[in-house]
Amino acid sequence: MRINEIRNSQQFQDLCQLLLAAEYSDFQALDDSSGEKGSDWYVPSIAQLFAIYCPEKHPAPQTYFQRRSRVTW
Repeated sequence: MRINEIRNSQQFQDLCQLLLAAEYSDFQALDDSSGEKGSDWYVPSIAQLFAIYCPEKHPAPQTYFQRRSRVTW
C-alpha cells in the first residue's frame, strides 16, 4: 500500500508510529484514555511533541493551506 492510498486513520497512525519508533529510540506513545486526542507521541531527546490527523475525506487544498503575502521592508 502507498501512503497516498491510506484512507483509514488507524493505518495512518500505525505507519507514523513505526516511522517515529525507527527514527527515535526514546519515542513515547502518549496515553489518550483521558479523551485528549490532540497529542499522539513525544520524543524527549528533541523535546518534540507530535500530533497527526488523517481525514476520511480529503478537503480542497484551500481549506487547509494558507498563502501568506510576502513582506517587503
